[in-house]
Amino acid sequence: MKRLVIILALLSIPAWATGPTYIATSSCGTTNSGSNCTLTTTSGTGHLLVVGLWYQTSGGPVQTVTDSAGDSFVSASCTFTWSTGSGEIWYFPSTTGNITTVTATLTGGATYSMMVWEASGTAATAPLDKCTPLSGQTAANPTGGAVVISQTQEVVFGFLVETAGTLTSIFSGNPFTYDAGPSNFWGGAHYQSSSAGTFTPQWTNGFSRLYGEVTVSFGVSAPTGKCAACDISELRWPE
Repeated sequence: MKRLVIILALLSIPAWATGPTYIATSSCGTTNSGSNCTLTTTSGTGHLLVVGLWYQTSGGPVQTVTDSAGDSFVSASCTFTWSTGSGEIWYFPSTTGNITTVTATLTGGATYSMMVWEASGTAATAPLDKCTPLSGQTAANPTGGAVVISQTQEVVFGFLVETAGTLTSIFSGNPFTYDAGPSNFWGGAHYQSSSAGTFTPQWTNGFSRLYGEVTVSFGVSAPTGKCAACDISELRWPE
């Protein structure tokens, strides 16, 4: 009986107790406003989709972001600029599943390039925690904005665009994982935190270039009165 209770308890642990999990990254090069970016993998039900996109400032800003199921994404209100370009973060907290494409429409009709991250286990509503943009920075090994998170488990994404360069990887010793874009002057990074703290992505580039970047984190909050990581020792066995 005790074994059965343990198994049922483990199977019923909700997403907010296990924490966010990174799943996949997709990216698309130059795409016309209103045209689709096809995802590398079909998204799962209830998953978070995060979109980083950049465009020429004169042709923006972003008006809408939608997916193949008709979900309307939310702006993170976190924009960065560099030279003549701009970048933004949009997200949808809990998809209906089987998402195959994401589409952006810009007010000025500009083309755009996009990176899409998928994660599970984040809050179904209001998962956005922190968003830190950097504009007009110059460095050979560009560092992103720092996010300070208070939850022990979050998923963090970095989105970087340079005027030119050769992005190839994450800087040695940085805990983030590199996400390559179709061109070597822009790309991303992701990280799953297991503790509260300050997290900052850094990339490797052999040239000092002007760049813009945004780092964004998404978390999960336990419902009121629930534990965020229940201890099995607190279970009460039937007599």
